[in-house]
Amino acid sequence: QTATHVLETDEECNGFSAIVIREAFLRFFVSVMKNYEKFISSDREEFLHDEFVADFDDEERLFVSHLVTTQLFERFIEERKVNPNQSEVRFFGDFIIQKKNRSKTTKFVKGSRG
Repeated sequence: QTATHVLETDEECNGFSAIVIREAFLRFFVSVMKNYEKFISSDREEFLHDEFVADFDDEERLFVSHLVTTQLFERFIEERKVNPNQSEVRFFGDFIIQKKNRSKTTKFVKGSRG
């Protein structure tokens, strides 16, 4: 059977749910990468690593400074520069949009007076 959605397969192995683990990693990377597009140059030729790292709080900066040196990160950015309309790129982008929309809603609710 073919999954129609990347997160639809829910295999269990030794009490761990694959879908729960995938969703946790997705939420984590969406929260870390939610503003990455601001740091891809307008000609889509380069990613502004230093500026991206500087955009994080002090306690997050060390982790992100190491993250941007990994092959995984370089591949992530390269795919977004070269194939921005690829389904996997759009899939991740959709989750970033959802995250940003939730953040706006949360800020509005927290800031509202009853």
